[in-house]
Amino acid sequence: SEDATLFITKKHPVATERGIIRAEDILISDMLLLDDGSYKDIYYFETMDYNDKVYSPELEESALISAEGIMVGDYLTPVGITEEPQQEAEPLEPELLEELERWSDLKNEQLKKEVNV
Repeated sequence: SEDATLFITKKHPVATERGIIRAEDILISDMLLLDDGSYKDIYYFETMDYNDKVYSPELEESALISAEGIMVGDYLTPVGITEEPQQEAEPLEPELLEELERWSDLKNEQLKKEVNV
């Protein structure tokens, strides 16, 4: 199947191999359910500001719909993880962990300045 780009709000339910979860809870290791019933790895995941209208269809009963070939729900879709992630995380080496924490702190400071928090 072809690559797809999906822009979605953080609370929007998305079907993954772990169950239906909110977009903000998706991990890069998750696989998304496609409309043909297969699963696909996430190639890239980014959080961004969006200052325009957001449209969310509200269905008569809870159901998944295809958005760019990816199965998503509406805001009434029940959310719940049914499986733990397939891959076990390996512990990071202390030096790498310290560097990651420094980078994360710098990125958080930059984000705070950008959104004037």
